[in-house]
Amino acid sequence: QIAKELGTDADNFTMYVQQSLDPAKKAAMLATLHLVDYMLFEDEGDANLDIMNGHCKFKICDLYCFGCVVPLTCGCGGKGEDGG
Repeated sequence: QIAKELGTDADNFTMYVQQSLDPAKKAAMLATLHLVDYMLFEDEGDANLDIMNGHCKFKICDLYCFGCVVPLTCGCGGKGEDGG
């Protein structure tokens, strides 16, 4: 199981809903689940390595804030924008 998850980017979803819920609402919830996954998590892992300057930066996920999709990134090393 661990080797399978390391070697693939497949997602597994489990959604628990009441059996009496309207099928149209179930379909809307499932569609929303896949849309959120696609919009916010399908680009994670994008990495930028600058070996010459000793800087690295990688994307963790996207955040949805006030109608905008904003990438959440993490970086280390190198010089800051102020030159220090």
